[in-house]
Amino acid sequence: MKKIKGHIQNQTYALKNDMSFYPRVVNKTNIIFSDQELGLLNKSLKYNLSKKQKQWISNLAMEAEMAITLLPPDEQDYVHHQVAKNIKKLYQQQEQGNTYRNKQAYKEDRIMKHIKYKLSKNKAIISKGDKSNSSLVL
Repeated sequence: MKKIKGHIQNQTYALKNDMSFYPRVVNKTNIIFSDQELGLLNKSLKYNLSKKQKQWISNLAMEAEMAITLLPPDEQDYVHHQVAKNIKKLYQQQEQGNTYRNKQAYKEDRIMKHIKYKLSKNKAIISKGDKSNSSLVL
């Protein structure tokens, strides 16, 4: 046991914390964003908002139908059945209503409207950085 403790003490070392990362949001304007707005902007342009369109399940079903028509005829029936089963589950989940998801979607939508208002008021845009994953407010 004494030998193990000695080896552990010899092999442990302090981590160097000298890494610096580029900021996710670079604000080149005089617009002041709140912490919540910066939090949403820091999720980057690839972030998928929680709020869904009103007819999103119908659109999903149409897109699935278009994709199924490209499959060989002998596979189409099986895939139709699977898609119908999954869409039925989605309708049931939507009717039950996921309250956490709805609250999160409402909150994100409200924050996004504030950001859009500030951008349109100051005639600014959000763009992707040239060689980084940063979002630029110009």
